[in-house]
Amino acid sequence: MVVRLDQYDLKPGHDLAHYMESAVRETDFVLQVCTPAYAEKANSNSGGVGYEKGVITGEIVSATPGFREKFIPLLRSGSHAEAVPSFLKNRVFVDFRDDSDDAFEKSVEELAHVLHGVPIHDRPPLGARPSFATEEADGKKAEPDPES
Repeated sequence: MVVRLDQYDLKPGHDLAHYMESAVRETDFVLQVCTPAYAEKANSNSGGVGYEKGVITGEIVSATPGFREKFIPLLRSGSHAEAVPSFLKNRVFVDFRDDSDDAFEKSVEELAHVLHGVPIHDRPPLGARPSFATEEADGKKAEPDPES
């Protein structure tokens, strides 16, 4: 897995718009750290965040269904309503608002599971078929009462 982070990758003279476009297009996941300030900039198409929103929205609209799941909001401060921009409101987020060691570690673990494609909870096996009152003794289903 390749991690791209502008503070490490960009140098003076680099093309910021090209970097944002290629990073969104060429990575497996895009993590958006959501705060009220981020949402305000995204919703008003302001600055780099506004440009990034346009790139991401274009990718979401034109992408295949599995590709759309690559955009993961990380809720860092504020409520969901005030910190998540409108174009991400339909996404399930990872909650990073609690900085206590246990809560932060749990959030990191949840995110790691998503990034590595490992479910947090194993799906339990389907239980045995229940016995229904409308079944007859020989195991055949009785005809439903047309009056019900």
